[in-house]
Amino acid sequence: MTERTYRSMVLASALVWFLLGLHAPLVHQLTHHNRMPDTTALVVVAVLAIAGIASLFALLRRGPGGPASSA
Repeated sequence: MTERTYRSMVLASALVWFLLGLHAPLVHQLTHHNRMPDTTALVVVAVLAIAGIASLFALLRRGPGGPASSA
């Protein structure tokens, strides 16, 4: 992974985790107040969580000095 790609991935990962954090009150409503949020909001949270985990995994797997991709 080139340094430029790594920096872009760090920024994307930070953005995804920030957006997921903005939806924390929605998760709180679901777990503590037994209120079911809108299905669209649940899908957005699920997609953000998957994207966050995937980006974190990619960053940990290939650091800035890691092996270059074969593509």
